[in-house]
Amino acid sequence: MLTDEYVKRVYAQVEKRDGDQPEFLQAVREVFESLEPVVEKHPEYEKAGVEGYSCPVYRRCTTWRKANRFLNKAVSCPVPETETAPDLPLPVEKALLRLFSVQQLKELDANRLKKIRQKTGYLFSKEAIAAKAVDYAACAPEYALIYLPVNLHKVWQPLIELLRDEMLPLLDEFKYPDGAHPIRILEMGAGPGTATIGLLSFYAKIAEANPSLEIHLEYLPVEYERAFRPIFEALTAAMLSTLPANLHICMKPMQISDAFAFLHTCQADSFDLILESNMLNHNEHVESRLLNGLLHDMNRTLVYSGKVIAIEPADKETADFLDQLAGLAEKSCGFGVMEPKSESAACDVSGIRLYQEAVACGLRHPLDKDRHWFRYTVLTKKQEVSP
Repeated sequence: MLTDEYVKRVYAQVEKRDGDQPEFLQAVREVFESLEPVVEKHPEYEKAGVEGYSCPVYRRCTTWRKANRFLNKAVSCPVPETETAPDLPLPVEKALLRLFSVQQLKELDANRLKKIRQKTGYLFSKEAIAAKAVDYAACAPEYALIYLPVNLHKVWQPLIELLRDEMLPLLDEFKYPDGAHPIRILEMGAGPGTATIGLLSFYAKIAEANPSLEIHLEYLPVEYERAFRPIFEALTAAMLSTLPANLHICMKPMQISDAFAFLHTCQADSFDLILESNMLNHNEHVESRLLNGLLHDMNRTLVYSGKVIAIEPADKETADFLDQLAGLAEKSCGFGVMEPKSESAACDVSGIRLYQEAVACGLRHPLDKDRHWFRYTVLTKKQEVSP
C-alpha cells in the first residue's frame, strides 16, 4: 500500500494516463512501493519535480517499444504547441554573424549588403532552377544567414507530434543488454546545420525539463556540398555549448557525399531516425523515379519502428512530391504514414532577431504576416521489404 503523499500523487497521475493497462499499473505500484523509503529520505526529489520517469519503471517493460512509450508519456515537455518560433540560441546567432565578421547586421556596409542580396537573389531564381544551377558553393555563408533563422524550428512540429503520439525516440538501451546506446540519427542533406540545430534544441528542451532523464544521441550528417562543412561545424559547435548536462551528443564528422549514394552503403538497422529537410524538392532536381530506391534503403537501414521525417517547402509542386513519397512508402515500402500524410504548417518567425534585422537591412523580403510555411511527412517502419 502506498503511504507517502507525493508517491501517491505521482501514482495517481500514472493511473489516470494508463487506466486501461492493469498489468502495467501493478508493476508501477510495486516499484513505487519499493521507492517510498527512498523518497521519504530525500524530500528534494519532490522539490525537483522528479516524477514517474525518474524511477526504473520503464525497465520492467517487456519491449523497447513499451519502454519508449512509457517515457513519452512520462516526460514533461515545455515545447510550446504554437506557431511562434523562439529566437535562435544566442551562441548560434553569434556564430552565424561571425561568418561575416560582425556582431550585428547593421555593421555591414552598403557594398557588402549588395553582394549578399545578389548572391541569395540568384540562388533560387527561375533562371538558376531552370538551368539546374543552384550553386551553394558560391554563397554558403549568405545562404545560412538568410535561410537558417526562419527554417530552424520547422523540425519541431513533427517532433511534437511524435511525442504526442508516444513515438518520439528517447530510449535505446532496451535493444542492447550490455548497456545504454545512443539514439542514432542520420540527416540527409544537412547543409549549414539548420535541421540539426532545430532537433538538438528540441531535445534540449526535453532534457532541461526532465533532469533525471539521460538522453544519448549519435548524429551523422551527410551533405554533398563541401562548402557547408565549416559552417555546419561552427554553428553546431555553438549549439553543443548550450546543451544541458543530461543531453549527451556524439556528433559524427560530416560525410561529404551524395545522400542517396551514402544511404545505399549503410548497413541494415543502422538508424532510429532519418531526417531530411529541403532535399526532396524541385530546387534540388530529385526525380520521382529515385523515390522507390530511396525508400527501400530507408526501410533497410532503419530499425523496426524507426522514423523518417521529411520537411520541404510549402509550394504545390513539392506538396505533390511529398504526397507521392508518402503513398509509395505506405503501398510498397513497408512504412506506416502519420495522418495527414503531407501536413502543411507555419512558423511565426516575428520573434527571431536575425530575421527582423535582415528585413530591416533589405537582405530579404518580409514574409507574409511573418509566417514561414512548410510541409512535412512522418514515416514509421512497419515491416521489412525485399530490395
